[in-house]
Amino acid sequence: LYVLENYLNLMDYGSGITGLDRATEVFFGKEPQQITLGEAAFLATLFKSPAKYSLPQHYGDTAARKDYVLTQMVNLNRQEHALDPIGQADRQAALDEPLPQWRPPERATPTYD
Repeated sequence: LYVLENYLNLMDYGSGITGLDRATEVFFGKEPQQITLGEAAFLATLFKSPAKYSLPQHYGDTAARKDYVLTQMVNLNRQEHALDPIGQADRQAALDEPLPQWRPPERATPTYD
C-alpha cells in the first residue's frame, strides 16, 4: 500500500494538478477520505490519460471510461479478489453521479520588458 500511496500522491491528474490531495480539492472540494465511489472512479479514469479525461470537453469519453472502471470493479467482486467489493447497484449509483464541473486553471501569459 505504501507504493500505491506514493504513486497517487505523485501522479499528474491533468492540467497541472499533482497529487491526490490536490486532485480531490480541485475536482470535488473535498479531502480524499470524503470522496464517493463515483468520484473515485472518475479519478481512476485519469490514470490512462490525465490530459484527456480531466478536461470537461472530453467528458463523453470520460463517462465511458468511468463505466469501464466501475464494471471492472464489479467483475473483481465476482472473482472474490476485491478488498471492498461493489455490486451492480453500487456501480449504477456511481455512474449516476455527475462528473465534476470545474475549469482548468488559466495559464499565466509571460510578459517581457
